[in-house]
Amino acid sequence: AMIGELAAVNDAVVQDARTPDAAATAPAPAPAAPGPTASVPAASAPADAGPAYSHARELLNNGQLAEAEAAFADFLRVFPAADTAADARFWFAFTLLARNNHTDAAANFVQYLRAAPRGPRAPEAQVRLGMALAGMGQNRQACAAYADLTRSYPQAPRAVLDLAAREARAASCPA
Repeated sequence: AMIGELAAVNDAVVQDARTPDAAATAPAPAPAAPGPTASVPAASAPADAGPAYSHARELLNNGQLAEAEAAFADFLRVFPAADTAADARFWFAFTLLARNNHTDAAANFVQYLRAAPRGPRAPEAQVRLGMALAGMGQNRQACAAYADLTRSYPQAPRAVLDLAAREARAASCPA
């Protein structure tokens, strides 16, 4: 229900949002020399989704947000049907939000919620969608995202509920 409403509110955001590769505003790391060479590390050109996802998460965990954003964008372009694609979409949106690209972050959180409405990160994705909406100046929609969290996700983790409460206060949402 709320996801549908938020998705409807954000259809323009989704339609206007750039594709994941275009949304990666930071330049990608310089490509390795063409052709297989012994000096090219495996993580720079993974042959399957597992290492590519692990590499992107490692960049994120190391605080290399621009590089992680580019790696998740590449992952989603190359491995759109991978088992970890929904999770990669969440982390891609997370990096966009962390780098204040609110419009693309909102569009990608909506895509995540459409693809994995009951996914393990769905409650947090809803809160972070609200954060992106607030960053775009859409406080009414952001407040709706925060307010609906407990109805949509009654089992949301305490940390996510606390984040929603803090963000709702920051956005001056009605109690």
